[in-house]
Amino acid sequence: MIAISPVSHQGPRAGPCGTNVPPDARHASCRPRGEEGLQSRQVVAYASAMKTDHAAGSRPGGSASEPNESRHMPAPTFFTTDHDVQKAVTEELDWTPQVHAENVGVSVHQGVATLSGDVRTLAERTAAAKAALSVHGVIAIANELTVHLVGAAHTDSDVAEAVSNSLRWSSVVPAGQVRAEVKDHVVTLTGLVDWDYQRHSAHRLVEHIDGVAHVENHILLKERPTAHGTEALVRRAVVRKATRDANSITATVDGTNVTLKGTVTSWSEKQQAGHAAWSSPHVTSVTNQIRIVVS
Repeated sequence: MIAISPVSHQGPRAGPCGTNVPPDARHASCRPRGEEGLQSRQVVAYASAMKTDHAAGSRPGGSASEPNESRHMPAPTFFTTDHDVQKAVTEELDWTPQVHAENVGVSVHQGVATLSGDVRTLAERTAAAKAALSVHGVIAIANELTVHLVGAAHTDSDVAEAVSNSLRWSSVVPAGQVRAEVKDHVVTLTGLVDWDYQRHSAHRLVEHIDGVAHVENHILLKERPTAHGTEALVRRAVVRKATRDANSITATVDGTNVTLKGTVTSWSEKQQAGHAAWSSPHVTSVTNQIRIVVS
């Protein structure tokens, strides 16, 4: 058994007189109010400095005219030209530790980023796509990255066993409801689950397995009953997740099918709206036609 010791707090503690004193004055003796001892003056000076610093937004010991620069983030930069977006995507790939950016080429045309080159794993290919989509100004990607598996060669039988174990041990994917077939390092998933997040979880589990070059996800959702008021509920869910004006997004429900339309300014906003719609217990398909308009 590993014992976890309590966290030691290093903040102000109660002094001998029951008052809080700063760390460097914890050993000051308890003096009468009228006594002008050196340590008492240190405590008063410390408290006064802390009060001034909090009011001025500066570090302890700094002046009120010197702001705490570490608290100020640079203003966000919005990339307007394809050249600016291409440069930003390249920098973001280089900043993403899961991606060997030196092997990835980037080109951008009218906001569509094309990724080309070779990557070592399927997970790296996915990480590169997510990194590119996170950049402001990217409205879509064409992922032309090719997975070239490196390291020890795994047979399809090895991969199938690893996939089976991953799905069986998952706490998210329903036991026994997802099947996998492996051929030439391509994994095909089939089956029925209750929720969209479950089939996406199965996909993510498999794409991180060494030896998998591609995943075909054919998992379906179980039939769900229609319900009155689904459109209003989906609409409210989209509004809750909206980072900007949710009035620009519409949700239309036909049976258990939802169609989203409207405009947003980033891929993440479009994705959030889709997640909101998929969370309804009365939805089996979502058609996300939201357009990304870079402002």
